[in-house]
Amino acid sequence: MAMHDFCFTIPYGMLLIGGGFIGYMKKGSITSFAGGAGAGLLLILAGYLSLNAFKKKKTSTIAVVLQTVISAALTLVMGQRYLLTQKIMPAGLVAVISALMTCFYVYKIATGGNKIPSKAAEQRLRQDSCMNIKTGDKQGRLKLQFFNLHNVSASSWQTLSGKPPVVIARGGFSGVFPDSSSKAYELVSVTTSLNLALWCDLQLTKDGVGICFPNLNLYNDSDVKDVYPNKNEWFSVDFTWKDLSDNVKSRSGVFDGSYQILTVEIVAELGAPGLWLNIQNSAFYRQHNLSMRNYVVSLSKRVDFISSPEISFLKSMKKDVTKLIFRFLNQDQIEPFTNQTYSSLSKNLSYIKTFSSGILVPKSYIWPVGSDLYLKPHTSLVTEAHRQGLQVFASEFANDFVFAYNYSYDPTAEYLSFIDSGNFSVDGFLSDFPVTPYRAISCFSHLDTKEDEEPAVVTIISNDGASGDFPGCTDLAYEKAVKDGVDILDCNVQMSKDKIPFCMSSIDLLNTTNVFNTSFRNLSSTVAEIQPKSGIYTFSLTMSQIKTLKPVISNPKEDHALFRNPRNKNVGKFLTLSEFLFLANRYNSLLGVLIKVENAVYLAKHQGISVVDAVLNKTERLTTQEGQTTSIAIMFQSTDKSVLMDFKEKKLIYPDELVYRVDEDIRDVTDSAIKEIMSFAGTIVISKESVLPYNGGLVKKKTDVVARLKASGFRVYVETFSNEFVTQPFDLFSDSTVEIDFFVQAVKIDGIITDFPATTARYRKSQCYREMSMFRTGELLPFGNPRLLSPAQAPYPLLVESDVMEPPLLDVKSKNSTPTKAMAKAIQVFSPVRTMARQFTRRSSSRQGIKDCIDANNTLSRFENISYKTDSSRRRFISEEISKLGKGNISAQIFTFRDLCVATKNFNPENQLGEGGFGRVYKGHIETPEKVVAVKQLDKNGYQGNREFLVEVMMLSLLHHQNLVNLVGYCADGDQRILVYEYMPNGSLDDHLLDLARTKNKPLDWDTRMKASPLFKDRRKFTLMADPLLGGKYPMKGLYQALAVAAMCLQDEAETRPNMSDVVTALEVFDFPPSSRFKFQTSHYCVFQLMRMLTVESTFSKHGAAYTVKDTDRRTALDRADSKEIRELIYGFFTQKA
Repeated sequence: MAMHDFCFTIPYGMLLIGGGFIGYMKKGSITSFAGGAGAGLLLILAGYLSLNAFKKKKTSTIAVVLQTVISAALTLVMGQRYLLTQKIMPAGLVAVISALMTCFYVYKIATGGNKIPSKAAEQRLRQDSCMNIKTGDKQGRLKLQFFNLHNVSASSWQTLSGKPPVVIARGGFSGVFPDSSSKAYELVSVTTSLNLALWCDLQLTKDGVGICFPNLNLYNDSDVKDVYPNKNEWFSVDFTWKDLSDNVKSRSGVFDGSYQILTVEIVAELGAPGLWLNIQNSAFYRQHNLSMRNYVVSLSKRVDFISSPEISFLKSMKKDVTKLIFRFLNQDQIEPFTNQTYSSLSKNLSYIKTFSSGILVPKSYIWPVGSDLYLKPHTSLVTEAHRQGLQVFASEFANDFVFAYNYSYDPTAEYLSFIDSGNFSVDGFLSDFPVTPYRAISCFSHLDTKEDEEPAVVTIISNDGASGDFPGCTDLAYEKAVKDGVDILDCNVQMSKDKIPFCMSSIDLLNTTNVFNTSFRNLSSTVAEIQPKSGIYTFSLTMSQIKTLKPVISNPKEDHALFRNPRNKNVGKFLTLSEFLFLANRYNSLLGVLIKVENAVYLAKHQGISVVDAVLNKTERLTTQEGQTTSIAIMFQSTDKSVLMDFKEKKLIYPDELVYRVDEDIRDVTDSAIKEIMSFAGTIVISKESVLPYNGGLVKKKTDVVARLKASGFRVYVETFSNEFVTQPFDLFSDSTVEIDFFVQAVKIDGIITDFPATTARYRKSQCYREMSMFRTGELLPFGNPRLLSPAQAPYPLLVESDVMEPPLLDVKSKNSTPTKAMAKAIQVFSPVRTMARQFTRRSSSRQGIKDCIDANNTLSRFENISYKTDSSRRRFISEEISKLGKGNISAQIFTFRDLCVATKNFNPENQLGEGGFGRVYKGHIETPEKVVAVKQLDKNGYQGNREFLVEVMMLSLLHHQNLVNLVGYCADGDQRILVYEYMPNGSLDDHLLDLARTKNKPLDWDTRMKASPLFKDRRKFTLMADPLLGGKYPMKGLYQALAVAAMCLQDEAETRPNMSDVVTALEVFDFPPSSRFKFQTSHYCVFQLMRMLTVESTFSKHGAAYTVKDTDRRTALDRADSKEIRELIYGFFTQKA
């Protein structure tokens, strides 16, 4: 609603006058009266000037400026008075109102003043009230609430009159109800408005009564043969009106035998804006002593248009009727009066002008269509006819009929090509579905010239790109989708044999490529976990082999002979996931991408492929050409909860970034299922049938699934919207745009997943979408013939919690466990240790520290693939994740950044204890001055990221040992990553070994340093390096294996030391007995803890590198290491997991 300044200024002025008068009456204040009355009168004057200017379609700048100055002055004066008196009435109130009005006036000045309505807006029609249509012999009422739309300014049309084109409803709404039936005509009334005419094919009965019926022979569209089976012919002239009105019913599909035949007089009384009579076969009626001319003349005052393909009839009518339209039939048919083809007559329009005021032509006369169903260049017929002063009306439009592939099965696009091409515009359409051309004219024409005031709010998500126009998941399909206006581009990820993720709509190459016609056809196999039939699967071919295949366009409605764009059926190329992400990142118009992952369980279990890891690997490397991290949003979708949980745990993804797709039609969803889905996803994808279940083309009743999901906070996307008319029920008039409008307005979905993004994008641009129909479901079902309706189907199932629950996704390990040469040599050096390890079997252990390690294994493993990069979108969840994953066992205190600033005196350099690759450590006091802590502020650009931070908090909170420093708490405010430890007054071991100058500590004496050395020389003394509190109750093999790995890293020759990858491989192949409590997926975490639990006397010192159990400051080990291998090893023990 427009807010004009005078609408508020005049009441504002009157309020001030009233306030001044009240002040004078109560206190006798002449000042109050003069000020209020003076300001009020000036404001009223300014409002009056603005109103007059508005009536003249102008803006009064003087009025707006005057209003602004007065309101600003009142704000200042009354505000100061309020500060002095502290009285709300009247000073405070007037000051507040004046301040608001000042802001309003400033806004009006900034936006150019009052908005002047255009001619188009002036021509808007008031929305019709809901019309009730009596159902005749049916019970109940049809209550369809539709719209009246604005017309575009007359000057923008290229019609002969300069006015919007006329819509002629052929036999009423004959695309739904029987042609020329009462319901067909009445449905037109409630779906359209002005500038429309009802079409009536005039036939005469034996007694000279004119009826509206589509054919001369009644047999074709009525049950007359069933009523009069003994007749040989069933022409209208064989029956009286009484014979027909009492017994014969029109028929069409499920509405057979439901409606009486109507006379022309009845149709004329329906109140439509116009009536169009079409007369054919007048010579036939003359042979039966009936005059079509005389009948038409008797109705001429009630008829707006009269058309006929017979020139002789039109010539006989010219003296009596002026609006005569010559109807062209097929181009090769002969017109009887001239004995010429209609094609030749179309080239002699000057002759046509002598007896008619317009022409009605099949649409192919204007836009010819080749035998391949593609458009040819348009003809000049419309332009030439307009030059002769003839109106041009186009016919043969229907939504449920095959038309040129150029329109992508979108009927609105076809209508627009006749009125909005920029070259010409026809003067009207003859259509079986009048609502479609009516909307095309009123809502979707001239979109480039309309101001976008309130566009429809719905997100457009592609389905394999623009897969209705190009083979899905190809570069051309994606580029077309972006061009068409898609918001989110999707990639259905498949995996090749060489484990390369790429985009393809199906895992079965037979569905999307020409693989059957290649040498790879012998790779066919049956995989019951994927589909019951055999297929050739993507994981059977390498990526280079797949790229040799030709893509194939999908034809989901091939069984209805509806094929998609044959010219493009094999064009385009498939993209790897990296190529897809690079392509998407080129377009600023995109809001994001949607990565779809299916069949992950099978690929992990049987093919050793982790789709999640492969996808995360590629998405984390997504960069722009300049090398900067992209800002494009990435969402992940799956029908499998375990897949989404894997994404969530490995990357700390927002729930809003995870999309759960329900892979079956449902009628409702239980509360427990909703609660379960909320734990891992923020968006749900459901099918159209889950919202609008229909049977035999007729909708039953809209479900409440979307409303329930949205009430729980989910975004709801619905799939899949296609343009083919068989994908829409009768209730939506076989019109993809009507369907979209219903789901956006009535259902209020958040997103549309579509094969044809252009259709939804055009709908979203429409200005009048809020005035379109508020469709009510199940309205047409009562009008169907019960005998002809499809049998009732079983209701769709409920979505329950058990449907959502899935076991965790199998963790895929690397199959490459072959050690490198360096590792092999190191293993040979320490073969006695390995040999001894093989000789030992498992021993039970009751040490609580090791037990904690095992119990915490599953929790810790959930952090394995958290990105090292800082991601601001995840920071707010760190505390929640730690609390949730810790299962209530986290004792660490949560500090705010302000708390730690106070504790460290704003991180005063004087309190700094040390500095390393991960950040600085400060001495601080918390709670009481006596409680001293070490505060480690992690460097935002350092080695440690979210993953390491989370792992350290979890490890040190769950594991406690006398040789492990205790974690007091942590801080994760904003981008801060701070750990608070217990303070070690004597420093760490490396201070005594390597940092004597700074710490001023005395160096360890030689005897202390050498205590550890003999332990490695005698295997009988290996147990001395284990924690004495374990009491020997630990697996000896685990101890020896841990010592072997540590010793390998400290060999004299640098080339014999293993790389980090070698260490990881060794940890992965540790051979614990299957029944051992120490056999778990991330065994090296416990080995890591065992190494940390070695006593203080166990010091490994070589080449300047030091690793000790109490040395929790990793700085020294990293900074002082002499080789890359040792640096990687020490860093890896703290941060890396295979």
